[in-house]
Amino acid sequence: MNRKVILLLVLIVTKLFATKKIEVYLNFNECVNCYAILNILHTLPDYEKTIVIAKTDSLMALEFLENYNLPSDISYRYISKKNSPLSYCKVYNNDALADSFALKNISSKMASITQLKSSKKELRSFNIPSTMAFNFERLDVSVKGNYFNIYDYSLNKNVIFTLDPFKDTISRVIEIKGKAFSPRLFFKLGRLDSSLYYICYDFLKQNRWADAQIESSLLTDSSIILLLNFPSLHVNPKNIADTIVGMSFYLYEKGLVSNAKKLFALADQEMTKQSNNRFFIDNSRPLFMRSGKLFISVNDTKKSEDKFPLFASFTHNKNQWFEFEKMDSLTFEKNLYLSNNINKHFIQLNRQFYFDVSLKLLVDYHKSKALYLKNLDLSATNYYARDVVQAGDTLKIIVSKEEIIELLEYDLKTEKVIKRIKLEISDCSPRTLRFYDPKTLAFINKLNTKIHLQDIEK
Repeated sequence: MNRKVILLLVLIVTKLFATKKIEVYLNFNECVNCYAILNILHTLPDYEKTIVIAKTDSLMALEFLENYNLPSDISYRYISKKNSPLSYCKVYNNDALADSFALKNISSKMASITQLKSSKKELRSFNIPSTMAFNFERLDVSVKGNYFNIYDYSLNKNVIFTLDPFKDTISRVIEIKGKAFSPRLFFKLGRLDSSLYYICYDFLKQNRWADAQIESSLLTDSSIILLLNFPSLHVNPKNIADTIVGMSFYLYEKGLVSNAKKLFALADQEMTKQSNNRFFIDNSRPLFMRSGKLFISVNDTKKSEDKFPLFASFTHNKNQWFEFEKMDSLTFEKNLYLSNNINKHFIQLNRQFYFDVSLKLLVDYHKSKALYLKNLDLSATNYYARDVVQAGDTLKIIVSKEEIIELLEYDLKTEKVIKRIKLEISDCSPRTLRFYDPKTLAFINKLNTKIHLQDIEK
């Protein structure tokens, strides 16, 4: 049989039966010898192995990799842009992300990678460090891969836990506090009066305004992005003895693999100016990134309009600024929005959807498309949507009412709930329920001491 045909059959069989996968994301700005470590992939015969390369590097990469002794069953995938300045790896077990790390650390990870078992436990527990304090009544939870993110509004901090499914432990904790940001960082970006800030410092401190306030967080595949609010002071033109304390917004990004840190100023005043003071940033709601642009929730002060935009888009310029671009084309009917009290509900954001707990507002923000779920009225039954994922034409929705937790499946074609199952999950704080993957839930226990992963489908 032709050798190429044999290799093709090997790849097909590997993909059909492999439950364990490793993806290597290559960026070619490291030393040549650094890539020799790729030969270690030979020791993973039961893994589906993929090298991921930016399209701009595709021709160069294939010629470059000819110099290395790579396994014959490796496949290649091309992406539009580089996600990190350093090469890194992702390990999957049953399509769930099991670990991620820099390529240079793969040797130290091999023991745990080779011991990874394909079968999953029904329940896995990860102890939250006992020294870690949270106000569990005012937090927001998000999950992406093995990153479990907690944003605590009251304590003005954001904490990312990296879950290690090999050992059922938390392998890394990143805690970011608003008070850790030096005021000088914001003054360097301009537009703030530093002298007024220090003159009024005691007053600001007494009112908890002296430090940067973390307003919301966005967890991506490779970084955490925080919306920061720092006081902006200026003299009242109508009374020079009076100082007005306003808000100025910034975007802070920290790489979860590279640890690179960036701070950007947000030119939201231009949006307010162009709209004749109609639109302002709604810092109580989520933000997201799409196609390299930043989208932030807005507050519309003009109540007479029938429709209004939900988001404003900002683009990154060559300096450390995100400039206002335009209001998003997606609009929402104000009457429907107000009549269903959506404006009073908690708004969440996951990897695909921007939604409220009643699901009267459900936006696929990747497509800038609002979904209207007929024949599903959660508010009438006092159930709250905790998370939602899409699998083909089906939405999987986790809902709760007090201690009752249910899994709903909604068919987008027939516009009906086709399945409703009560889940037996006893040790759970319902408001923290999130999808870890379509078959697994992540949540915090009742005592707020553990993070649990619970399989809901075999």
